[in-house]
Amino acid sequence: MNYRVFWFPDAQRFIDLLLEASDDREKIAAASQEIDRRLTIDPFDYGESREGQRRIGFEPPLAITFEILRDVNTVIVHDVWQPTQNR
Repeated sequence: MNYRVFWFPDAQRFIDLLLEASDDREKIAAASQEIDRRLTIDPFDYGESREGQRRIGFEPPLAITFEILRDVNTVIVHDVWQPTQNR
């Protein structure tokens, strides 16, 4: 069963900013596409569980926190960052 993936606006803006400013645009674009692909296909097999319903996933050079809403087949990406940078 496929899941819909929704990125919170702040997470999507951060991806857009990275794509505009980074020298590694191709890596960032590929990572965000792979995140979408994996979350669409089987979000329960991606990443690791965290507090509550949250999970964390890594697709270098990006990391995300996300939540799976099983009853509506939706994944919400709450946050995205580059782990090598200070947050």
